[in-house]
Amino acid sequence: MMLRAISSIAALLLIIFALILTWHFWPRKIDVAAYPVPNYETSGVNMDVQKMGNVRLGYFSTGHNISPEAFIYSGGSLIETHTSVYSGMVVQHPKGTFMFEGGIGGDVAAKMQRNFDSFQRSIFTYTAEGTAREQLEASSLSAADIDFILLTHLHWDHTGVIEGFPDKEIWTTEDEFNWGRDHGSGADGFFPEDYLKEELHWKFITFDPVKYESFERSLDLYGDGSIVLVPLPGHTAGSVGMFVTLKTGNRFLFIGDISWSQKALDIPAKRPPLGQHLADKFDEGLTASLVQLHHLKRKYPELQIIPTHDEAAFKDVERLRNW
Repeated sequence: MMLRAISSIAALLLIIFALILTWHFWPRKIDVAAYPVPNYETSGVNMDVQKMGNVRLGYFSTGHNISPEAFIYSGGSLIETHTSVYSGMVVQHPKGTFMFEGGIGGDVAAKMQRNFDSFQRSIFTYTAEGTAREQLEASSLSAADIDFILLTHLHWDHTGVIEGFPDKEIWTTEDEFNWGRDHGSGADGFFPEDYLKEELHWKFITFDPVKYESFERSLDLYGDGSIVLVPLPGHTAGSVGMFVTLKTGNRFLFIGDISWSQKALDIPAKRPPLGQHLADKFDEGLTASLVQLHHLKRKYPELQIIPTHDEAAFKDVERLRNW
């Protein structure tokens, strides 16, 4: 009798577990038709490729982990794997050189211990590949060549770069900084010890009321249309995206963590529920940004939209180690 009761309880628990897994991994597609089609009136930003500065991109990864696609975006495969990278880039323009993102730092394990609970530490395991500064100095460049650090947002796997360049100006939006200062905690993916230091130098990005593609505001960084920053809210309070146009005519849009996967933009789909809970705080803004990016991808098939953590998306970006 006891054995039968135990078997029944075990079967019930197995059914409940199966239902939870089904709910979590059930494909959820954003209803694009429920949102207005973006307006692509003439851009106020100069788009003459011949007059643009010659931009060079150098991609690097400070660490990676591998998981099923289903953990990265809703509708992803449980069989196919996704390599998530903690990436950064050096962006070189005739008028300046800066680092975009920069991944995790050398003491990230200790910071995880201080800021994360045991569950978060188990979720965000990684294989280290060398810090941004180490990889920069293994190329033909050094820290002295970097004018500033541009971060899409202030989550822990982006602010780790700061420790390697404490004397450099750090660019982000004021909304992002204020939210990170007032609310940022390990539970929300922020390590305040990275960015709340009196000695750091901040510059807040101010977008001009100048239309670029479907974005109502933009910042033409060097005044020639080659590098244009745009607001991409949703993942965090003040996330930023960056368009880059090369002399070859190749165009990129680097979107930070609005999505973790390039494939998700085709659907479009958000992260699965656990990923949303761990990473996203502004669902309405995130949905609007994903819809906007989905339309951009359809309008410009040649535009390469690159999430910070999608290794496969960087296939056409030059490696910094080759500089």
